[in-house]
Amino acid sequence: MSGARKKSREPKSELHEQLGNELRLLREARGLTQRRLAQLVGLNSGGHVSNIEGGHEAPSQESLAKWVQVCGGQIGPLYMMLQQIHEAVETKKQAQRAANKPAPLVTAQDFYEPPDPGALYYIVTSDMRFTLDERGFGKESRVALSIRAKVPGVDRFFTAWGYNGSTERGVVRPTSGFGCSVGEFSETDEGVIQGYFKLDRILDPSDPQPYEFSFRMVFNPTTRAVPPSTAQFRSDTQRHSVAIQFTPPALPVEVWWFDVATAVEVELDPPPERVFPDDPGGYYYKEFVRPRVGRLYGIDYRWE
Repeated sequence: MSGARKKSREPKSELHEQLGNELRLLREARGLTQRRLAQLVGLNSGGHVSNIEGGHEAPSQESLAKWVQVCGGQIGPLYMMLQQIHEAVETKKQAQRAANKPAPLVTAQDFYEPPDPGALYYIVTSDMRFTLDERGFGKESRVALSIRAKVPGVDRFFTAWGYNGSTERGVVRPTSGFGCSVGEFSETDEGVIQGYFKLDRILDPSDPQPYEFSFRMVFNPTTRAVPPSTAQFRSDTQRHSVAIQFTPPALPVEVWWFDVATAVEVELDPPPERVFPDDPGGYYYKEFVRPRVGRLYGIDYRWE
């Protein structure tokens, strides 16, 4: 039966095949068998020569030099082909090592400086209650939260607070409740404090339950609170509620809730459906489901 014999193995690469063909042609032009060439070049066997010519392996630089010395030919182009093979093999090895190398573990420390709450945790519930005294001065905000970690090692909750109606320093003071302690806070020249509460334990995404904790912001103002009471989230949140407790006789004449994209929209007159009925006891409450990161949520009011 006539016809070309089917190759049992494919060459390692086109470069391997090209170099092997060039070396085979040199050997055949010299009239040498693979076994005889192996003896002259110092290779183990004719099978070794066959592997090189078939593109299944590359010769060493020393073997290539001896091959050309025995069979003739120009060493320069052949040597360049061998170098290209080595470079291609090394590139492939590096890619394989990179693919097999485990990805670096991302932990909470990667998102502390600068703070990135959105990468650290998401908020399951956020409940905030703002209390004003009988003069209309802010007394405190009590906040209760439950959160879940997005990365291992979360041990702090970041927040920022100011007192509407005052730009004095020292008006806002953070105080821990349960499940946390006061961490590091700084204060701007406008009286806004920002920093974090240190959680009582380290959180992990595998925790079976959300972590619950609370804190207070205590106010020591010299002026009546200026509306609105606003929350803006930097983390994904499932539910947020806000309540305001006024103390008679300092009761507002109108109270409403808002859910807006910009601070400018907070200043607009509210649509009727957002206005609360008057409450002689001065208590107003609103719940927001899945508030979006960056939007403004809260309760606004007018004193007179």
